[in-house]
Amino acid sequence: MSHRDEILRIANELAERGTTPTTAMVKARLGQAVPMAELLSVLAHWKQGHTEQSGAPEVLPAAPADPIEARLERIEVKLDTLISLLQSR
Repeated sequence: MSHRDEILRIANELAERGTTPTTAMVKARLGQAVPMAELLSVLAHWKQGHTEQSGAPEVLPAAPADPIEARLERIEVKLDTLISLLQSR
């Protein structure tokens, strides 16, 4: 299975569970090392297509109870947004 296929599989599994896939969530579930640039690119592309298919804006997961996790989640969301914006140019 290619890196791209595995990233997409994991993102789809998380989405089916009602969880918005983040870079950290997908990376933690990967069975092999994947270049960060490839992970970010494939996941940003998946999110863009997934949002267009649903026709609704992306819903963020509930804020974690741990303040550090909450900060990390906000940073991941901002990073994913920036990557999407850069790739759309």
